[in-house]
Amino acid sequence: MTRFGMKEEDFETLAGYMAAVIKNGEDVEDEVTKFRKKFLEMQYTLEPGKIIPITAKLLTSMMPNSDYAKQFAENIMKEV
Repeated sequence: MTRFGMKEEDFETLAGYMAAVIKNGEDVEDEVTKFRKKFLEMQYTLEPGKIIPITAKLLTSMMPNSDYAKQFAENIMKEV
């Protein structure tokens, strides 16, 4: 949840919800849903211009040959 911006004090709140469920069998769904709405935007990620070359290099290293890599990329592009 750190990637969505939770800080130390937020984890204390989250732990409280977990304890309420695990220890007391409480239904905290509504509270958790409201709490979670504060953490919707992913943070600590690379910008597309930086991640695409890294991902391409990683995927290329996993492909048996360049034809396979090209076919893989073409199939991904069909889905985008």
